[in-house]
Amino acid sequence: MSLKVGIAGFGFMGRTHFGVYAGHPETEVTHVFSRKGKKLLQEQGSVQGNIKSSEEEIDLSNVELVETFEELCSSGVDVIDICVPTFLHAEYAVASLAQGKHTFLEKVLIGKLYLLSGNDFSTVKPALHTNVSSSW
Repeated sequence: MSLKVGIAGFGFMGRTHFGVYAGHPETEVTHVFSRKGKKLLQEQGSVQGNIKSSEEEIDLSNVELVETFEELCSSGVDVIDICVPTFLHAEYAVASLAQGKHTFLEKVLIGKLYLLSGNDFSTVKPALHTNVSSSW
C-alpha cells in the first residue's frame, strides 16, 4: 500500500521533499498546494535554497495542483508535508491535523509559538502521527 502525500508549498523545500518521496517505493505525491497554481509549472527552474539541489524540472503530470490549502486537506491524501514559509507552519499544521491528516513538519514548534499564533487545538483529531524534524 502506498501512502498518498500532499505537499503544501512548492518552493525550494517542497521540490526537495518531492524528490525524496519520488525515490521511495511506498509513497506517492498525488497533490501539491501552491498559491501560484498552474503558474507554478512555468516557474519551476527559478527556485533556489541554501543547499545544492537539482535544477531539473519535476514531472508533475500525475500530480493534481490545488490553489487552496482547504482543497489539499480534502483531497484524500494520507499525509500533508508542510513546506510553506516558517511563519505559516503552526497555522497549516493545526489545520491539517484538524482535518485528520498525518502531518510532517521540519521545524520544531514550541508551545509558546502555538499560544501566540492563536490556534485552537480542540479541533485536532486524536491518534494522528505528526513528525517534526530539525537539523539544529
